[in-house]
Amino acid sequence: MIAVKLVAIIALVSLMLDAGLHANAKTLMATLRDWRMLARTCLANFVVVPLVGYLVVHGLQLETFIGVGILWMAIAPGVPFVARTAGKAAGGNEDLAVDLTFVLPLLSVVTIPITAQLLLPHAGEAHVPMGLFVTKLLVFQLLPLIIGLVLAQRAPALSQTLKRPLAILVFAAVVALLVMLAPSLVRAVGAIQGSRGILAMMLIVFASLAAGWLLGGDPLENRHTLSVATALRNIGFCMTIAASYPRTTVASSVMTYFLVQFILVFVFSTGYRRSTRRTHAHA
Repeated sequence: MIAVKLVAIIALVSLMLDAGLHANAKTLMATLRDWRMLARTCLANFVVVPLVGYLVVHGLQLETFIGVGILWMAIAPGVPFVARTAGKAAGGNEDLAVDLTFVLPLLSVVTIPITAQLLLPHAGEAHVPMGLFVTKLLVFQLLPLIIGLVLAQRAPALSQTLKRPLAILVFAAVVALLVMLAPSLVRAVGAIQGSRGILAMMLIVFASLAAGWLLGGDPLENRHTLSVATALRNIGFCMTIAASYPRTTVASSVMTYFLVQFILVFVFSTGYRRSTRRTHAHA
């Protein structure tokens, strides 16, 4: 699992650095001052999704380690994909999408340790020491996030140059994780499906999309952006934690959740774009 840990760390650092590079200090401060939007965003991402995840995992009585992987994804929001999948090109609010790629990982540095203590099982291998993931949050998530923001403001030319290589690195790291976990992932998907794990993942992702849509407010673009931002969870961070477990079931559960959320968000976004196109065509 050492190679998996290393690749997961590369993915997380790349994701967070990319999020920082896409941030804009002026629009970021405007988002932080909009306390209503910020409160709705926090409610959807840090309360509704973790709570739904907990209720679904326990309601379906999933095997412990499958449930642990799902819960890690439920409590960890924030990926730079939001800027690409829910920005202007996707019919969303570009400024909000970019800001959420920075705000969600930033706030999750505080919320993840608290939520993990409240929702994760504390027995045996299912418990990860608090110090371990707080350190990971600070070193592998918060630090590259801040470095990216500083580079974006102080060295815009360099930040533009870094964006494409970072996107390629993130893609390569995720593919590498899929390849390295492929044997156990194939077995785990069958086990997860048999344990109702994939059903649980689908229910949580659907609830995430619904929470983001209902709490997004007006205009419609905000709803789409917050829906996608809420549904996409932090695969980089969750894999660094999952790789710390002796059993590969947790990592396989995290990767399966990632695949499920990717497919469902893609279907949702495609349907949204087609709907808005028809609306504009009839206008």
